[in-house]
Amino acid sequence: MDPLTITTSVVTLIGAISASYDTVGKIKDLPKAFDEVKKSLPIVQKVLEDTRKRLQTVQTALDDHNKQLVIQTVQQCEEKATILRDIFDKLERKCKEDRDADTTWSKAKAWYREALRGMKAHRVETLMKDIMGRIKALAMNELLSLHDDVDVVSSALAELSHAGSSLEDWEFEMGGNHATQVNESGAHGQQNNTQGGSHVMNSGYNVSGSNHTFHFGKG
Repeated sequence: MDPLTITTSVVTLIGAISASYDTVGKIKDLPKAFDEVKKSLPIVQKVLEDTRKRLQTVQTALDDHNKQLVIQTVQQCEEKATILRDIFDKLERKCKEDRDADTTWSKAKAWYREALRGMKAHRVETLMKDIMGRIKALAMNELLSLHDDVDVVSSALAELSHAGSSLEDWEFEMGGNHATQVNESGAHGQQNNTQGGSHVMNSGYNVSGSNHTFHFGKG
């Protein structure tokens, strides 16, 4: 694939992500990381558009080394952007299926966690940082002469770095948490169903059990 064709393909891909955000962005209490990703999308699109225009002029003058360098850089953008699009597509679909008029992040977080498939590197802000890093490399390429875009991309990268996480590490371990309890005759029962973090439970009774099934007896 030549540099111009793959760059055009990624421009279309970024446009699809922006379209999905129109729905996803309506989720209440979205983490700030999503806002920064939204702000970064037009920057990515502009640099890719500038790259495409420049390639129309200089592509025939590119030697094999520089041609492969551009192709490799844009392919890396395409790889991360494809994952990002899939995540936004899944969130968009879930939002449209949801019967609640106002979808909140407390509900959408479970959809997001499922879309990430346990891959911390697939958090939207991490994917966008990777994309922006490649975009910056394009902007710094001497043959493409996109120096005016470098400062804009660098500033957007800094904002992404301070946006916080869309999903904390410990939240990857969360999921459905169910428990049952069996009380001995005449005994008192206490059931604690907890998720995430550290928890201390004092009841004055012995508690034993495993696999979320607990037996309670008097101490």
